[in-house]
Amino acid sequence: RRKTRRGLASRCKMQRSSSVLLAATFAGLVAPSFGLVRLDGPAGRIASPSVDSRKNLQRSGVPSLTRTEGLVLNSKLEKASETSQALRLKGGSWLENVKNALFPIEGWEMPKFFSMSCMMFMIIYIYTTVRDTKDTLVVSACGAESITFLKVYGVLPAATLFMVLYSKMSSIFSKDQLFYVTSLPFFAFYTLFAFVLYPNRHIIHPPMPADMDERLKYSVSLLYNWSYSLFYIVSELWGSVGVSVLFWQMANDITPVWQANRFYPLFGQLANIAPICAGQTVAYFARRSDSSDDSFGVALQGTTCLILAAGVCLMGLYANIQRLHAADEASGRLGDKPDPSAKGKKKKPKMSMGESFKFLVQQKYLGYLCILVVSYGLSINLTEVIWKKMVKEAHPNKKEYQIFMGNYSSMVGAATFIIIFFGSNIVKHLGWKVGALTTPVLMGGLAAPFFAYVITMVPLPFPLPPTPPPLPPPSLCPSRPPRRPPSPTPAHSRFVLYLLAVNYAAPNF
Repeated sequence: RRKTRRGLASRCKMQRSSSVLLAATFAGLVAPSFGLVRLDGPAGRIASPSVDSRKNLQRSGVPSLTRTEGLVLNSKLEKASETSQALRLKGGSWLENVKNALFPIEGWEMPKFFSMSCMMFMIIYIYTTVRDTKDTLVVSACGAESITFLKVYGVLPAATLFMVLYSKMSSIFSKDQLFYVTSLPFFAFYTLFAFVLYPNRHIIHPPMPADMDERLKYSVSLLYNWSYSLFYIVSELWGSVGVSVLFWQMANDITPVWQANRFYPLFGQLANIAPICAGQTVAYFARRSDSSDDSFGVALQGTTCLILAAGVCLMGLYANIQRLHAADEASGRLGDKPDPSAKGKKKKPKMSMGESFKFLVQQKYLGYLCILVVSYGLSINLTEVIWKKMVKEAHPNKKEYQIFMGNYSSMVGAATFIIIFFGSNIVKHLGWKVGALTTPVLMGGLAAPFFAYVITMVPLPFPLPPTPPPLPPPSLCPSRPPRRPPSPTPAHSRFVLYLLAVNYAAPNF
C-alpha cells in the first residue's frame, strides 16, 4: 500500500509538473507573436532561450525531474519550437516585415511615440491656423507687397532678439521651466489680440493719410496697422520656435539614436495631418460668418479658443512625455546612461553667441547647408508676394481670402502626407544628391510656366471655362437676396493662380 501511494503521488507530481511546463512553454511561444514579450533589447539584440531544466524548475518551485523525464520534456520542447518556427515561416514572417517597414514601433514604445506625435501635431495645428489668419489680416489691410518689408524689418530683428533672450533664459531656468516660459507668452498674445486688440482696432489704429506717396505706402501701412504687423511677427516666430526649439530640442534630449532612426520619419508623416485639420477649421469658421470685419472678429475668437485648447494639450503632453521618459530610464529600457565622470569623454565647452557664430562660419559642411536654407527662403519669397497678390485680386474680402487659405493649407497637408508616404525612401535608395535636388528641380519646373506667362502675358493654348456673368441687380430678382457679384478675374488668371499655388507649395513637400 505504501509503495502504491508513493507511486500515485509521484505520478501526480509528474503530471502536475508536466502540465505546468507545457503551459509555460505554450505561453513562451505564443506571447512573442502577440507582442506580449519583447525579444529584442535597446541595441537590437535577440534573446536566445537557454535550456536548463533543473535550475528553472528549482526557481519556479516545481519538484525536479529524473533524467529520463527531462529528456522527454526536452524532446517536447524541441517539437513545440519547430512547430512555432514553421508557423512563423508560413504566415508570420511577412506580416512582421510589413509591420516593421511601415510602423517599426515596439509595444512598450507606443505611449511615448504617440505622445510625441500628438505634441508635434498640436504645434503644427497652431502654426497653420495662425499662418492663415496672419496672411488674411496683413494682405487684406496692407497688401501683399508689404510682406517683404515686414519680414526684413520685423521678423528678422524679432527672431534675433528672441535668440538672444532664449540663450540667456536657458542658463537661468531648467529645461521644463524653459519650455513653459517660452510657450506661454505666445498663447497670452493670441488671447489678447483676439479679445482686446482686434475688437478695438478702430481706436488703436490711426487713420491712413489719403495723399501718401506710392513708394512709402506699403511700409507705412504696416506702422498704421501695427497690431496686424505684430500678429504676423509673433506667428512667424511660433513657426520657428514651436517646431525647432520646443519640439525637436526635447526630442533630441530624450530619444536615443537607435530609437530616433525609427521615430523621426514617422513624426513628419503623422504631423502632416495637422494642416488638413487646421485648414478646414479656419475655412469652417470663415464660412459661418459674413463678409464684414466684425464677423471676421467672431471667427477669429472661435479659432483662438481652439488654439488655446491645443496649447493646454501641448503642455499636458509635454508633462506626460517627461514622465514616460523618466520611467523608461528607471527601467533601463533606453540603455546604460553615459558616465559623466568617465575620463575618455570630453566635456563640451560652453560658447557664447559670438563664439558659436564664429564656429559655424568656419565649418564648410554647415556653410553649404546654410546656403541651401537661404536659397529655399529666397525662392519662397520671390513667389510668395506674387501669388498672394493674385489671391487678393481673386478674393478681395477677408472671408473669401481666409476660406481659400484654409482649403489651400488642407491641400498642401494632404499632398505632403502622400508624397512622404511614397517618397520617404528616396534618399535611402537613390542617395542624398537625388533627394536634395528633388525640391529645386520640382520648384523650377513648376515656376517656369508661371513666370513665362507673367513676362510675356501670352494666353494659354487651350480653352478654359469662362467666368460666369454677374448677377442681375436685386430689383429684377426681388425673391432672391442680393449677393456680391463674382470677382472679375479672368479664367486664365485663375489657372495661373492655382498653378502658382502648387509652385509655392512644392518646397513644403
